[in-house]
Amino acid sequence: MLGHQALKKGIGPSEYDKVIEEFRRELSKRLGVEVKILEEVKNHVINTYYSMGFPLCPCAAVVGAHSLCPCPAAVAEVAQFGNCFCGLFYVESEDLAKLNGKFNKGLKAILNPKP
Repeated sequence: MLGHQALKKGIGPSEYDKVIEEFRRELSKRLGVEVKILEEVKNHVINTYYSMGFPLCPCAAVVGAHSLCPCPAAVAEVAQFGNCFCGLFYVESEDLAKLNGKFNKGLKAILNPKP
């Protein structure tokens, strides 16, 4: 579930860690490697939600639908680089080789897996 989807469902800041965890699990499933969460960044996103009223991505330059965390770019960034730009989601170095092998076979297959 992306940030804007969570807001539409009325999920508030106190429940937002569950949204981030759900996104992490789905990302791990899509990529076939264990994706981890950097707690400091997660706490920053949740604190921002409390103070601003929405979960702003730490790396967002402009506030809009694509600047809510988790952002749509996170999937492609983790698939290509092993972490999203803000560092919230990442894979350990030993999983990076597996990820790079999959990435070389085509990002499209990772982002849109067939059932």
